[in-house]
Amino acid sequence: MTPTLWAAPQIVCTGAIVYFFCVGAALLCSLALVYRNTTLHTLIRFLEKEKPCQYIALLGLSRSDFFYKSAFYGGTALRMFYNLDRFSDDLDFSLLNPDRKFSLDPYISFVQNELDSYGFHTEVSVRVCDGPTLFAGKLSALLTRGWHQRVKGRDWFDMVFLINRNIPVSLSHLDSRLRQAGFYTKVSHLSETELRELLEKRIQDVDIELAKKDVIRFIRNPKDVDVWSKDYFRYVAGKLRVQ
Repeated sequence: MTPTLWAAPQIVCTGAIVYFFCVGAALLCSLALVYRNTTLHTLIRFLEKEKPCQYIALLGLSRSDFFYKSAFYGGTALRMFYNLDRFSDDLDFSLLNPDRKFSLDPYISFVQNELDSYGFHTEVSVRVCDGPTLFAGKLSALLTRGWHQRVKGRDWFDMVFLINRNIPVSLSHLDSRLRQAGFYTKVSHLSETELRELLEKRIQDVDIELAKKDVIRFIRNPKDVDVWSKDYFRYVAGKLRVQ
């Protein structure tokens, strides 16, 4: 799996302590743990539960200037910093300032070196987007994703989680994300009314059963989605706050 990098203005971040990991190097982590006499069965259960390579990758990136230029973003950031109760496979980042010349290539060696050192116990400083900014990213994905090709129930799960945590969405950051995706092109800024209308249209279009099927393998308790329906999503969306 490849890290995703966005470039968007108006991003807000907070400092935090975390362990770092790379999803794409899970095999290297497996070999390291097996070499340390960890049984394969125990190893698989550990990787499924904690995904340690994600933490190792973050650790490697933190040894460079990567987090002076970007911030940790997306579902995995929500899991690590906001206790989102589902697993997330990928690592997403957002540039603090637009930079068309930016490349991940110079940072690959930092991740590789960290994986080679098996640095499981190092504390590092990571720049992470705040809750409203993370929520804007999740709503942007929910609104712009091609639903006819792929229903991603994880977006709906995350939306419910964030609203129930009473975390508002950054309307200005969502406006920037939607414009970057070519989804919102009006001259005026996105309003709360327009956001609610867009969300209602997505609720009308979503296939509930496909959404459940997508997310159920990422959550601990499958019964968490038994309540899902279009009316349930409307009820939750009605509690959404903006800032």
